[in-house]
Amino acid sequence: MADILLIDTSSRKIEFAFCTGNKIDVAKNLYSVCNADLLTYEIKKAAKSFSLKLNDLKFIGFSNGPGSFTGLRIGSAVVKGLCYALGLKLIEVISLDIIANKIKFTQSSSQIITALIVSNTKDKDFYTADYKQKEGNIERISDYKVMKISEMDPTHRLFVLNEEENVNFPQGFFILNVFNESNIDSLFKLVRNKIIREEFSDFTTSEPFYMKQFTPSQNKIKF
Repeated sequence: MADILLIDTSSRKIEFAFCTGNKIDVAKNLYSVCNADLLTYEIKKAAKSFSLKLNDLKFIGFSNGPGSFTGLRIGSAVVKGLCYALGLKLIEVISLDIIANKIKFTQSSSQIITALIVSNTKDKDFYTADYKQKEGNIERISDYKVMKISEMDPTHRLFVLNEEENVNFPQGFFILNVFNESNIDSLFKLVRNKIIREEFSDFTTSEPFYMKQFTPSQNKIKF
């Protein structure tokens, strides 16, 4: 009987999972099938296929951004609808925290981990935050920031990217792209911790964490 539903629409790799207690029962990656606008249909289909009842759910964990503008808007709408219809408690997790927690503990504990998400604005900025390993956990040591590559210091630092395509960085930057690894395990860990601490969000006022106002490109479209 699954009691947690996880949803991540912050990147092009749409994912969701049903979880019970400390284990993930069913996890789905929709990247090769569809995009976020079919999310509700895919959730209902998965629940039916694995004999899971949406009414048994108690919590919903959502990767709240920053990330894909369209994906976050659709994901947020789905999450709010499920919270309203099923009376679920909402747990929001910042996408940068999820990316940082995908790191395996084989990296040097003294190394700073900088999670990166490419901004979908015209300025080619990055959403970033710095982390360190501490007693088997990843701990954030900076504010969430918007930066350009030229403003980043690569010294004793591992940059963790969660993008489908590699980004060109100057020499001296150590980059680990974790896009091909699921976000679900990391999201589940962070959601469970927030449930224990009773850190719930009000779904009626919840909004995606954009960090920077979305500005569409001014490039002219050629037909």
